[in-house]
Amino acid sequence: MPSGKFYGRSLGRVDVPGFRLIESSCAAGTILPRHSHARSHFNFVVSGAYQERISGRELSRRRSALIFIPGDLSHEEIHDLASRHFIIEVDDGYWSRFGKESTDLKTPLDLSGGEGRRLVMRIYQEYSNADALSPVVIEALGLELLTLTARRWNVTERRPPVWLLRVREQLEASFAEPFTLADLAHTAGVHPVHLAQSFKRWFNSTVGEFVRDLRLNDACRALEQSDASLADIAAAAGFTDQSHLCRVFRRLKATSPSVYRQRARTHARVMKTGGTTTSQAPSE
Repeated sequence: MPSGKFYGRSLGRVDVPGFRLIESSCAAGTILPRHSHARSHFNFVVSGAYQERISGRELSRRRSALIFIPGDLSHEEIHDLASRHFIIEVDDGYWSRFGKESTDLKTPLDLSGGEGRRLVMRIYQEYSNADALSPVVIEALGLELLTLTARRWNVTERRPPVWLLRVREQLEASFAEPFTLADLAHTAGVHPVHLAQSFKRWFNSTVGEFVRDLRLNDACRALEQSDASLADIAAAAGFTDQSHLCRVFRRLKATSPSVYRQRARTHARVMKTGGTTTSQAPSE
C-alpha cells in the first residue's frame, strides 16, 4: 500500500517533517487481507484489540500496544472488537540518521514498554491539541522514538522470554486490580528480583510505571468517551480515589482531568465536522 494508505476509517491526518500521523478506526468484524506498506510505521492501539498474523506468528494486540512494522513486511489483521489506531509513518530518509536504510529493517518490534509508550502518547497529545509549535515538537519526539527503535535493533536478543510476555499480558488484562511483585513472580515461576530486572530491561519501565501508564491511559479514554464522574473513572481505572487520579494526571499530563476532557471533546467535534472518512477501504 502506498504512503498514507491504511485500511479502515480515517479520523484525521497530519504531516510534519519526516513523519505522517494518521488516526483511524476499524469496526468490529473487520478482516484486513494480507498486505504490506511502502514505508515503515508505528501502530499505537488507542482502544480495542485485534489479532495480527505477521512473520509466521499470530499475536494479540491490545489497547496501549505499540508495534513497529517495517515497510514491505506483509501482515493481516482480524478485528473481533472495534479498534482505534494512531499510526506514525516514517519517511525512508530519516533512517539514514541512525546508520540504517529502510531496507535493513525486516522484523517487527514490540515497543509497548514504558519509554516507547510515553513518547507516542506525547506525540498523540500534540496531534490532538495542536498549536503553531506542534510540528517542531512532534518531529523531535519522533526522532526520539526512532532512536529507541534503532537501539533495540542493535540488541542481539530481540524477544523477551515467554514468561515475561505472559506477565505483561496479565497486567494489561487486569491493570485496575491490586497486585504485588511477589504474586506476579510466583505465577511466572521466577524470583521477584529477576522479574523486576527483566521487566525493566525489556520494556524500559518498572512494573509500577507500566501499570500506572495503563491506568492513566484507561482514565484518558473514559474522559474522552464517557460522561462518568471523575470518582467513578478513578475507581474503574484502579486509582485509590479521585484525588489520586488528579495528582497523577497533573504530574504526567500537566493538566487536570476536567481540562483534558474538555479539550478532547472539542477535538472530537472538530474532527467529526472536518475529517475525511472512508468505509472498509484504504484511506488517506
